[in-house]
Amino acid sequence: MKSKIVLIFIAFIFIYCQGNIYAQGERIYTTYCLNCHGKDGNGLKNLYPPLNKSDFYAANYEKVPCIILHGLEDEIQVNGKNFMMPMAGFSNLTDVDITNLINYINTAWENKLPETTIVKVKESLEKCPE
Repeated sequence: MKSKIVLIFIAFIFIYCQGNIYAQGERIYTTYCLNCHGKDGNGLKNLYPPLNKSDFYAANYEKVPCIILHGLEDEIQVNGKNFMMPMAGFSNLTDVDITNLINYINTAWENKLPETTIVKVKESLEKCPE
């Protein structure tokens, strides 16, 4: 009987944990990104661009780790709108943090982008312009 209860408990924990496999990425997003990009990832009016269904994000996928780490000063166009507000970099984030954050964004809201790996993130970070 005890073994059945243990199995049920383990199954419950497994199923519960699968509900939000990017919980750490979501926490990082909430801490660093939510104020500008919004809870729904749709940005803040004409000041900060959306990450939800963002053509810029999808087209610059290999640059995203560098943007997260070092920020962005350039004017960018996202979904046909220009955005000029600079983005601060978050140099305190680790490669693991950046990977988790990207995977959260890739699967949050209406995004259906592929997962990334820490190996891909490290490769991208090695190519960052200084």
